[in-house]
Amino acid sequence: MKNSKLPTKGFTRLDLLASVAMISGLFLAVFPASGKSRSSYLSARCLSEKRTLIQAITSYANDHDGWLPPNSNDSIGVNSANSWVGWADSISMPSPTNALDYLTSPRYSALAYYLGGNADSFKCPADLGSFKKGVTPISATRSVSINCAVGSKVLPAPRTTVDGIWLDGNYSHRANKTFRCYGKISDAVDPRPADLWIILDESPDSINDG
Repeated sequence: MKNSKLPTKGFTRLDLLASVAMISGLFLAVFPASGKSRSSYLSARCLSEKRTLIQAITSYANDHDGWLPPNSNDSIGVNSANSWVGWADSISMPSPTNALDYLTSPRYSALAYYLGGNADSFKCPADLGSFKKGVTPISATRSVSINCAVGSKVLPAPRTTVDGIWLDGNYSHRANKTFRCYGKISDAVDPRPADLWIILDESPDSINDG
């Protein structure tokens, strides 16, 4: 009587080593691609958030006779929306580079209404920086700053163009006569609007105002 059991053959040690080598090779091939993909995703999202912020600035100007959002360097920005974003100071304020209220509340930020109370546009998603308040690590909520030569001053009335007081290293509050400043969209004639930089990324540990 014949044996009904069919002979079986298992994996040899060589087979297993070959399989492991193949899987490892595939992993090494896919991992760099996934890293580049994530980097591309973060770059695209960062640009998208910048675009949203510029659209908010433009919408504000359209609602205020062409005036760009207030860009205050005064402490009045702490308690009222006299600046495009709430006051930030990593030393004296409760949270480095703005607690969320300073970004999302119309009480502090002139752009809060135009961003729907969303804080995402104020920080590049690739920025993972944090600070320590005492021994507690705190994630930064803002990594975007605005050109100090762009914007308006709402106090004292009437509204005027910003002074651009930081441009020549002069920290007094006199109007800067050395560099051109832009209070309205119509002021952007040299350079033209498409060539005028308004916002950029700044390391959160150096942000201390708008």
